[in-house]
Amino acid sequence: MWVNGFIKWKTNDLIPHKFLFKYGKIQEVENENFKGIQAFTNNSKLADDIKIFKTYKRDITNNHSKYFIKKSIDKEVFLIFLKLNTVQYWRLKWQMKEWLIQSKDFKLEILKYLTTALIAYLIGKFL
Repeated sequence: MWVNGFIKWKTNDLIPHKFLFKYGKIQEVENENFKGIQAFTNNSKLADDIKIFKTYKRDITNNHSKYFIKKSIDKEVFLIFLKLNTVQYWRLKWQMKEWLIQSKDFKLEILKYLTTALIAYLIGKFL
């Protein structure tokens, strides 16, 4: 899923970028000057452990973005502001596997209870 966003640079400038989120990581980063930087294949620390936070104060300093990612790499803090609507936000959270229903343990527990209930129903029906 491609997402438009801005990286806050050391000079407090917001530089527009496009990010490709796949499998819960940033796979690619594009800018108007460069394209196709593959963060995941370059073992970039920027791609790992992404948490999306909600912006509480939407103003010119964050380009009126609703959400942001805060990354600390080598004692430098990078802020990535994301321009997302609500549907894109939920799709991004689904892609990053932040939902309980996406965990394997949850699916196995549901399957275990459904099979137990089905066996109990069939035993009760035929006995």
